Amino acid sequence: MAFLFTRATGRFVPTISWRSLRQQFVRRYALPRQVRLDQRRIFIVPTRHGFVFGIMVLVMLLGSINYDNNLAFLLTFLLAGMGLVAILHTFRNIVGLSFSVGKVFPAFAGLPAKVQVIVENPEPLSRCNVQFSFSGATPCRVDLLSGSTTVIVELPGQQRGIHRLSTLRIETEFPVGLFRAWSYIDLDGDYLVYPKPWGQPLHHIVTHASGQLSAAVAGGNDDFLGFRRYQPGDSLRHIHWKAVARGREPLTKQFGEHESPQLWLEWDTVLHLGIEDRLSQLCQWILDAENAGLSYGFRMPGVNIGPGRGEIHRLNCLRPLALFGTRK
Repeated sequence: MAFLFTRATGRFVPTISWRSLRQQFVRRYALPRQVRLDQRRIFIVPTRHGFVFGIMVLVMLLGSINYDNNLAFLLTFLLAGMGLVAILHTFRNIVGLSFSVGKVFPAFAGLPAKVQVIVENPEPLSRCNVQFSFSGATPCRVDLLSGSTTVIVELPGQQRGIHRLSTLRIETEFPVGLFRAWSYIDLDGDYLVYPKPWGQPLHHIVTHASGQLSAAVAGGNDDFLGFRRYQPGDSLRHIHWKAVARGREPLTKQFGEHESPQLWLEWDTVLHLGIEDRLSQLCQWILDAENAGLSYGFRMPGVNIGPGRGEIHRLNCLRPLALFGTRK
């Protein structure tokens, strides 16, 4: 930290905060999207237990010198040697690992998003107790076997909009917890945060101009609708053979299936709410319609998505809500 002496106060005033220094350090040493950790990017510091262990070994050394006890010297140097070996094992636990970013899963406002981190371990030995974490999010500890491993890491909860991936921290204290080896990966990418679902449930809304759900009946094989006169080309399985056996006119059975009701979720329906509340209400309706298996369309300023359903359709409807009022 840099300080500047001011004559007015007669004191040294810090010119750069610890947070700024940390951000500069991260930007300088963070690695690109696809990386392999080598010895130049791994840092090792003692943990609290490591500091206590070092002080204990130093006190034992002073006691051994004072009393000139050979067994005490032997125990002291044995413990010191174990500490040096622990440094090497802690360093080896993450060196040589390769990282790449997989899929980033969007989230709702206030909830953590998740990102796939693909880790390649080229050595036959496992890497134990490796921690992955983003600042402000819950860390994830895993054991990495030889080969490829996909790790799901949580991102901190954010407000609605589009956000850039932050810096991923990788660290380990294996095997004895005396030292911590760590490094940073600067991830390159964006992820969406949808509005927080909120508001009245779906059955309170009014759809279409008439305020009714629209349902249609299409040809199918589910529900029996009745009989009609036989026409050449009708399936023999659908002929009413009992009527033919009685000498009556041949009839053909009609079947149909009811299509899911189609509804329109519209921006104009929620004009009485504030902007964020509108987005949250529409988000709630989209999730309710999808969970109910309904076919729904979506309209808002600059967006007109026809009726449909399914995961892709749901994401296409949620995306404009996340990007509303932001630069795409």
